[in-house]
Amino acid sequence: VVADDGRVDVFGKIAGIARSQHVPDVTEQDWDQMVAVNLSGVFWCAQAAIPHLLKVDGVLINIASNAGLMGQAYTVPYCATKGAVVNMTRALAMEYAKTGLRVNAIAPGAVQTPLVDNYQLPEEIDFSLMAGYIGLREMSRPEDIAAFFAFLASDEARQVHGAILSVDAGLTAAVLRAASPTTSAASARIVRVVAARSTLLGQLAQGRGQRRVQPVANVTAPLGSLQAALRPQLAAVGA
Repeated sequence: VVADDGRVDVFGKIAGIARSQHVPDVTEQDWDQMVAVNLSGVFWCAQAAIPHLLKVDGVLINIASNAGLMGQAYTVPYCATKGAVVNMTRALAMEYAKTGLRVNAIAPGAVQTPLVDNYQLPEEIDFSLMAGYIGLREMSRPEDIAAFFAFLASDEARQVHGAILSVDAGLTAAVLRAASPTTSAASARIVRVVAARSTLLGQLAQGRGQRRVQPVANVTAPLGSLQAALRPQLAAVGA
């Protein structure tokens, strides 16, 4: 970019991976890959971009996650890397506080992308552990995150620096609920219904000769269409 245009005004590190596993099943390779892509990649890209951004009072935007702001079962390596991106963003913002560079992070919830569509949960999980962070609204679309990215890159956000901005349809607003000793019965029912539906879809796919898919990330943040389909069932159980 510098070679072609002579400058870099905005830089965003967006690439990332996600995986759900029981802690005993995480291999060293699994851990190293997650750290390399989700954490080390963010730092090395920032290190390379910052000298150019400083010349133009540019903007550095990291992509964190709601998983970096709250604990989530079966995603320990992912939560660890995204939590590190959150604090890395704050540390970078402090180090360059006396310059014109702005550093912020977006913390999305579930976004309707192939990463989420193909997300798989391991066998033998306790769905009640996930009930505290089920989304009550539909998943975000890539355009939603892109629009927020564009805002942070614009002059309208000139006073936004060192911020971790959630775009998660209220998921992190439920942190206290997730930490409560008692799990919401209604949320637990939603999880069971979504899990059953997801398993059924996997069985149907297997019947068509496709690879069977375990209950997917819709469990943590169901699509609006899925929620609409679930409403009659939830009403029947009094949710």
